[in-house]
Amino acid sequence: MTKKEYFKNNTPVAALCTSAFSYYVIYGIEYGINDYAYITYETDNGIQAYHKLMIRNTAGGDDYVLLNGRRLKLSEFCRIKWD
Repeated sequence: MTKKEYFKNNTPVAALCTSAFSYYVIYGIEYGINDYAYITYETDNGIQAYHKLMIRNTAGGDDYVLLNGRRLKLSEFCRIKWD
C-alpha cells in the first residue's frame, strides 16, 4: 500500500495548525519495531504533501517526528472527530 492509498482509505485522527491557512494532519500510526506516523501538509487549497515519518523519542519521553528539520511533537496535535 502506497502512502496516497493509506490516506485515501483512512480518516484523519489529529491536526496541528501552523498558521491561519495551513496545518498538519495525522491520518494514522503504524506500529512495529519502528513506529511511523502518516502525516499530510494541508492548506486551504487541499493536501500539498504526503509523509510517512518515523516517530522518535526524547530523553524525557516526548514523542515527535522530524519534518524538513522541524520537530513536531505529537502531544501538540489536537484530536479531531471527522465524520
